[in-house]
Amino acid sequence: MGLRYEIRSVEEQAKRSRDRKIWLALGVIAVLVTGWISWEGHYRDRVFPKRFAVVHDGMLFRSGQLTDAVVERTWRRNGIEVVINLGEDKPNRPHQEAARRAASELDIDRDLFSLQGDGTGKPATFAAAIGRIREAQLAGQPTIVHCMAGKHRTGMVIAMYRILYDDWSADRAWNELLSFDVQHPARMRAYLNKNLPEICRLLVRSGSLKRIPDPMPRVP
Repeated sequence: MGLRYEIRSVEEQAKRSRDRKIWLALGVIAVLVTGWISWEGHYRDRVFPKRFAVVHDGMLFRSGQLTDAVVERTWRRNGIEVVINLGEDKPNRPHQEAARRAASELDIDRDLFSLQGDGTGKPATFAAAIGRIREAQLAGQPTIVHCMAGKHRTGMVIAMYRILYDDWSADRAWNELLSFDVQHPARMRAYLNKNLPEICRLLVRSGSLKRIPDPMPRVP
């Protein structure tokens, strides 16, 4: 009897020890997951500029909406002189208020060209944004292009700029756009292929583009 009791006691202690380790491991995992969610959802963008990337070294950049914690230092560090906002500019939004203050303090031209969140919009708005970027680049003004997420609207404008001014193929520009984890690729491809001819005509009419490409680039 005594021996069986001792065996059961040892087994129960071993089981309790395993259970404690399992619960401890689950607790650690829960803390790590919660921390990761908090980091990705809030803190990351307060430390690093949201989807910041270089398009042309020292001259053209892209990003999402920068938080109030990083916008001023990011623009200052990169010598930004022109900001192309493809999203919105509403009052009482902390990050947008911070952008307005930073632009005022740094004497930056901040231009608004509102497009749709899925990367579509009026061809005239695309043409105006692309033309403004081209104007700033020819004037030697470091420029940053951004929307809210830095993926769809920014991706489309940069892709069109690459095709029309950087002599990139439509396929190469499209692959760069896709590398930013876009969520509406089929819709965006259809929009680009349908509307690029009209955008080109508008750019030629404004003097921002010398001639309409022939053949017209298309994303496969």
